[in-house]
Amino acid sequence: MKSRLALVLLLIGAVIVLNLMSSSAWVISQEPSESLLIFHSLLLSLWGVVLGAILEWRTILNVIRADVKLNYIKFIPVVVFLVISFIPHVTWQGWFGVKDPMDNIFLGWVFTPLQQLELNIVLSVIAGVLVMRCFEEKLVQGQDYTEEEYIDDEAI
Repeated sequence: MKSRLALVLLLIGAVIVLNLMSSSAWVISQEPSESLLIFHSLLLSLWGVVLGAILEWRTILNVIRADVKLNYIKFIPVVVFLVISFIPHVTWQGWFGVKDPMDNIFLGWVFTPLQQLELNIVLSVIAGVLVMRCFEEKLVQGQDYTEEEYIDDEAI
């Protein structure tokens, strides 16, 4: 019963996050001032990370139960990925300008996609998923828990 309640709450949370993302995207589409544009780009990235974390709902339940530990070796590259996803697309445009990818073979192919708002959203969702995958199950007396011990799939 608790698992069903948790799933319903996570589903409601996902719908709320999607609505918050769409409201931030709408503000960005209205071409606001630069400070408001950067604020909503950061907010959109934050909501994307939260949505990505919600996609890994089993890990969220395990984190709530404190049955996990953080794998720091996996977490270091995820921090770099988070930083890249939180840099607003207009900042990338300011740093590298809107260019044709063929202008500079390396820099064009690497930095031109980062100037798109949609890619920032995708990167932030992926970053949220990767953050949750940095959490690993705790070992108890040298044995791994099975997934059934964490969540009763039949109750879902």
